[in-house]
Amino acid sequence: MPEAGDQPARIGRGRIAMIAGLYVLAALAAFICARIEYLNAKADGKLPRREFRDGDSSHGLTKWRAMGPNTARLTWYRFHEVELREDGSLSRALSAEEQRDLGQFMGRMEANDRLRSCVETYGLVQYPLVIVLFFAALVMTIIVGRIGLRLICSVPLLIAVGCAAFMFHRAYFTSLGW
Repeated sequence: MPEAGDQPARIGRGRIAMIAGLYVLAALAAFICARIEYLNAKADGKLPRREFRDGDSSHGLTKWRAMGPNTARLTWYRFHEVELREDGSLSRALSAEEQRDLGQFMGRMEANDRLRSCVETYGLVQYPLVIVLFFAALVMTIIVGRIGLRLICSVPLLIAVGCAAFMFHRAYFTSLGW
């Protein structure tokens, strides 16, 4: 039992800085994960990609290509048999339904491009980030002595596990077709 004049054990500044660092890394990992999930929903659930070459899974995934706005628009025109004149004007006016369909198509293509860009940058950074976060949080959870600190350190650990689950379930790396 502590004596009347004893002070409770204090947490060192080094440990506080390490725990704060864990929370910063956890917030970054959670933000990346949430951003990719948001963009994936906007792109109609593109991840995980399951578009195989020639429809055969033994040939691997097709390369995930971004389509610029002009190329996407021309693709939509070809699919809907709308021809362009030499001056760049359309051979016929688009109906209201076609204009709405073109707008939705362009929105999906833009969302697909933003998702691809996010996955090939931040999504790939997520792999080493989550590994570092997981092991750092695990070590901190083990070495801190008090149960309250263990609970505080376990939050970033759980965030790392959750982000890893999304990362592997959505297959960020393999979805790029590399």
